[in-house]
Amino acid sequence: LELVRNYRSTPQVVAVANAVFPRGTTSGGVKLEAQQAAGEPVRYLSHSDEPSEARSVAQEIVRLHRSGVPYREMAILYRINAQSEAFEEALGEAAVPYTLRGGEGFFQRAEVRQAVTLLRGQARGGEQEDGTLVADVRAVFAALDYREDPPAGGGAVRDRWESLHAIVSMASDLAEDRPAATLGDLVADLERRAHVAHAPAVDGVTLSTLHAAKGLEWEAVFCVGMHEGMLPYVHNRGEAPEPERVEEERRLFYVGVTRAKRVLTVSWALSRKPGGQARRKPTRFLDPLLPADHESRRSGAPKPRRKTAAVLEELDADDRHLFERLKTWRAEKAADAKVPAYVIFTDATLLSLVAHKPHDARELVGISGIGQTKRERFGEEVLEIITG
Repeated sequence: LELVRNYRSTPQVVAVANAVFPRGTTSGGVKLEAQQAAGEPVRYLSHSDEPSEARSVAQEIVRLHRSGVPYREMAILYRINAQSEAFEEALGEAAVPYTLRGGEGFFQRAEVRQAVTLLRGQARGGEQEDGTLVADVRAVFAALDYREDPPAGGGAVRDRWESLHAIVSMASDLAEDRPAATLGDLVADLERRAHVAHAPAVDGVTLSTLHAAKGLEWEAVFCVGMHEGMLPYVHNRGEAPEPERVEEERRLFYVGVTRAKRVLTVSWALSRKPGGQARRKPTRFLDPLLPADHESRRSGAPKPRRKTAAVLEELDADDRHLFERLKTWRAEKAADAKVPAYVIFTDATLLSLVAHKPHDARELVGISGIGQTKRERFGEEVLEIITG
């Protein structure tokens, strides 16, 4: 066993790196020995869904930046390029600048631009295949050789499929929220996402795949989407990765955690979308690392969030009245925009507004679920309701 001094990371980060490989060694028989002073504990966070994970990371980045960490000293690392879109949107909502390493932004990718162009043309033509949004999208994507099942193997072909499949998933989510949604509605949603995700790349947070992060380092690193099926990455659904492949993926995870100098957060989403079944498990590489009392260690599904009604019972009459006024306002906004109420604000966001009672736009920033776009769109009205 060879001990190698590590001058980059805190002992907490180094301990994670050493635990990634069995018996605390890399495949080359190397064990790291930290030379830095002790730092913050490594955080392991599960989230209900992917948008929640992305928003949480964006909020923590804002907090770290306010504490003095430059944006350029933070990074979000994921397994495949298609995972970047949710984080691009969340950072855009929070007005956080970012830059993508080793790839273009989701909406700047050639296959995505081509797909949106085809969808826009079909929407303007007014032709629907069978009235089902997802089927219409798949029919349009047939011109791009898209198939429902992923191609075997990896590389550029798989990356292209993942990008197109991400749009199909967005269409599925939109159709679930709005059964009468059309291709035109989907194109509008994609254009909105592209606009929100557009951010300058000066002093920006780095978004990168684990592969592209090799050789780099940052003060704070967020390893995201770290669930089984994504890490180790499964090329074909239902198939277990080969042992050699698992070890390659283990080394990728090792690369990710050792990019952090001082702050390391590892997270995953239990479901792809809000309201989905919590079926995902954290990557097997976390087995020796998760605390014994972590929720992922418990049998069955994680403890659900408390129901809104139960929380309301603990509020005094004034706070319950404020919640109802905010809820009425939200319903009016949702009706005007023809979207579900939670698209405006979730119940959790309304309860957070009631609990914190922000008095100005600056205080609104700290409320979960309120990014720059929603603050600019709804901030004045919300503050008027709260202070009125």
